[in-house]
Amino acid sequence: MANNWGWIVAVLAICGATYKFIKWTAVVDADRDQFRDFMKRIHDDMKEIRDDIKEIFKRLPREPLEKVTSPISLTDYGKRLSQSINALEITDLLITRVAEAVEGFNAYQVQEYCFLFSKDELLIELKANHADLFDKIHEVAFEEGIEVEKLTRVIALELRDKILSSLNKPHAEIDQHSPD
Repeated sequence: MANNWGWIVAVLAICGATYKFIKWTAVVDADRDQFRDFMKRIHDDMKEIRDDIKEIFKRLPREPLEKVTSPISLTDYGKRLSQSINALEITDLLITRVAEAVEGFNAYQVQEYCFLFSKDELLIELKANHADLFDKIHEVAFEEGIEVEKLTRVIALELRDKILSSLNKPHAEIDQHSPD
């Protein structure tokens, strides 16, 4: 009989160990499923963040409009936009008025005046007297996904260059800041 108890204990021990092993694997499987769900949520969140970043980058201009040099000048992209909005036609309409306002200014002051004019008065002038050009600026801004103010700055640089040429002032003078 003692021999039978040994077998019974051994069978019970094996059954207990098997039960514990099965219970442990169920816990591991549940943990693995939870971990898999957790990783899927992380993956989905990362995909959403990546999509948001892509959307942000789509809204940025493809490249800068201005070269970071002195004097400030248009990049190839800025020149293409200048053509798209008919910036030279716009400057032809405004050159007399602005040139009279900057008479006696050095090149830097001409540049600053053109920037202020384009920021404060250009769109008002175009809306009142040249609605087609006003609309064209807004259309290009919408198509390119950029602010209208960036396009008015393109016009300001074209206007500055045209005025400096008409006054025979070299661009090098722009670097010579003078006190107001």
